[in-house]
Amino acid sequence: MQKHMNLWLPPKATIWGRITYRGDLKMKKILKTTSFLGILFYLLDVPYLVVLTKKNLEEL
Repeated sequence: MQKHMNLWLPPKATIWGRITYRGDLKMKKILKTTSFLGILFYLLDVPYLVVLTKKNLEEL
């Protein structure tokens, strides 16, 4: 089916499709790493926030 579809498209479109597909894969990789880092930072932030709230409660 894929080969049959490519016959109807001009060569530029298929090349552009390949480029965008590669770009999508790169973006997915970047999103995966950023979400991983986000989770890491979130885990690091939680104890920090707990300490801050404790300090604030003590001041009150």
